[in-house]
Amino acid sequence: MLKTGKSGPGSAAPALAAGQLDAETAPRQGARLRVLFAPAEAHPTYRPDVSLLFGRFLPAQGVDVDLVAVSPASASDAPWEGGAAHIRRFGGKLSFAWSDLLQQLSLLRLARMGYDALVVRDKPLLGLVGLVAAKLAGIPFVYWMSFPMAETYIVIARNDDGGESFVRRAYAWLRGHASSVALYRVMLPLAEYVFVQSPAMLEYVRARGLRHERVSAVPMGVDTSRMPDASKAGDIASRPGGRAAVYLGTLERLRRRELEAMVDAAREVAESVPDFTLLVIGEAESPDERGWLKAYAEAQGASHCTRFFGWLPHQEGLAIAATATLGLSPIPRDELFDMGSPTKAVEYLALGLPVVCNDQPDQDQVVRESGGGYSVPMTSGAFAGAILSVLRDQARAAEMGRQGRAWVARHRDYRWIAADVARALKGACGGRSFAEDPAAARDSQRVEGEGRRRD
Repeated sequence: MLKTGKSGPGSAAPALAAGQLDAETAPRQGARLRVLFAPAEAHPTYRPDVSLLFGRFLPAQGVDVDLVAVSPASASDAPWEGGAAHIRRFGGKLSFAWSDLLQQLSLLRLARMGYDALVVRDKPLLGLVGLVAAKLAGIPFVYWMSFPMAETYIVIARNDDGGESFVRRAYAWLRGHASSVALYRVMLPLAEYVFVQSPAMLEYVRARGLRHERVSAVPMGVDTSRMPDASKAGDIASRPGGRAAVYLGTLERLRRRELEAMVDAAREVAESVPDFTLLVIGEAESPDERGWLKAYAEAQGASHCTRFFGWLPHQEGLAIAATATLGLSPIPRDELFDMGSPTKAVEYLALGLPVVCNDQPDQDQVVRESGGGYSVPMTSGAFAGAILSVLRDQARAAEMGRQGRAWVARHRDYRWIAADVARALKGACGGRSFAEDPAAARDSQRVEGEGRRRD
C-alpha cells in the first residue's frame, strides 16, 4: 500500500499515513477534485498505473483526471475514462519530441482552467514547464516519479560497448545531468506532493537531498476484477499453453542479460520436459531494438521451445498468460531497476500463477510475503531449477497460485491503492474550493476546448 516518507527539515506539511487524512487539511467530504495530468507516456499506454490508476480508479475515489498527452498518428482513437483528453498527434521521433514540448507548453494555458492540481509524471526536464504553469495558476504542483529517468540517460551516456553512437551518448549525458538538476534541486523540493514508485526510490530521493515529508511510495498494482483466473484453465496437461512459462513485458536491451538468461533457462528445461514452451508476450518499445531476443533464441537453438507473440492488447495478453503454468520475472539488479516496482510478478500472482523471479527488492518482497513462488539468483540454472520445481509438483504450484492471488487482492488491488493516492492528493490541495458539480464544469471545458483538444 501507499507508504509515506520520513519527516525532514524544512517540511511544510505533515506526512499522510496510509489510510489517513489530516483533518485540518482535508477538503470537505463529498467534494470532488479536478486534476490535470501530464504523463511521459504516449496515449494509449500499456502502463497500468496510468490507464488504470489515473484513468479508472482515481475518478471512482472522487478525483477527476483530465489527460494531456501525445498519441501516435497511426494509433486509433482510444477513450480516456478519467475525464477530458487533450491529445496531440505525432509521426516519428522528431515529431514526438516537438509534440511533447508543445503539449507541455499547453499546460501554461490549461492549468488556468479551473483545476485543483497539476500532476506531471516522469518528465524530469520538461516538468519545469508544469511547475511554472501550476505556480502561475495558483494550484498545487505534484510530481510522480515512476522511474529514475535522469539516471537512465546518464547510464546510456556511459555505455561504451558500441551499441550507442557518440552523438547519442553526448546528448544523453547533457540531458541526464540537466534533468537531474531540474528534478532534484527544483521540482521535487518545490512540489506540494511527490509520489515515488517504491520504498527504495523513496530512500534514493532522500539521499539526493529531498527534505520535506510530502512524499509517498506507491507500488504497482492490478485490477483484480478484470484478471482471468488461471485456476479455471484446467490441469497443466490440458491447458492451451501446455507446460508453459510466460513472460509478459518489454524486451528492451537494458534487460538483455536477464532476458537471455531466461531463454537459456527455457532451453535447459525443455531438455527434461520436451513439451515445455516459453511464451513471450511483448516487444521492445524502440523499433531499433525489436526482434533481438527472438534472434537470440534462434541462435541458441531455443526456437523449438519459445513462442513470441509481440505486443498484444493488455487483456488479450493476460488471457494468454492465464493459460500458462507459471510466470517469469527476470529484472536487472542495478541502480535503475532496484528502485522499481515490477508489474509482472503482481500480474502473474493476480492470475493465480506461481512466479519465478530474481531478487529485485520489490518483487522479492512480494513473492516471499505472498508465498506465491520462488525468488532465485539471476542465472539460467537457478531459473531452470525453479521452473522444474513448479512443473513437477502440481499440487504445490496450485497452492502457490491460490496464495498469490489472495495476497494481491488484499495488498495490490488498485481500488485500495487509489483510495490512498486520492487521500494524499486531496490533502495536498487542502483549503482549496472544490467544484460542487465537476461534471458540469468539465462539460463546459470540453465545449470550450473542443477545437483545440486534438490540435
